[in-house]
Amino acid sequence: EQLHVLTEFYRSGHNPHGLIKYDPEKCAYPKCRLCMDHCLMDYIDLSASPRVFGSNKTECDMWLGCTFCEMICPTGAISCDWEGFQRDFGEKIGVVLGGNPLANAAEEAIASGRLRMLIPREEVRWDKPYFKVHNKHPRFKIPKD
Repeated sequence: EQLHVLTEFYRSGHNPHGLIKYDPEKCAYPKCRLCMDHCLMDYIDLSASPRVFGSNKTECDMWLGCTFCEMICPTGAISCDWEGFQRDFGEKIGVVLGGNPLANAAEEAIASGRLRMLIPREEVRWDKPYFKVHNKHPRFKIPKD
């Protein structure tokens, strides 16, 4: 089922996380070049005028779903509206896939005893998370050689 979910994401032709945006006001370039040096698709050139960021030149909608630049940016100049994506896309994925593959996998794990419920089932909702990744940058640190 996970393969089916990933296939649907990639077939859409868009980043499954939503648009990755760049804020030049928060950017530390030329002191920092992390995003330019580590972009797998070579979509970032902050030395250009105007600056080039992402597959669309001003934002990134790369279909592979890469968010590496956002994760390594130390200042938060590169961002994604994760909660907005979840809100806008969360319910649609169930319609596209004819159900909720994650919920189905959880049901199987609960039935087999590999997973136990810590909150009442009726309180489990896609728009009511019980944990969040907080927006502290950088999310990942790249070690210096």
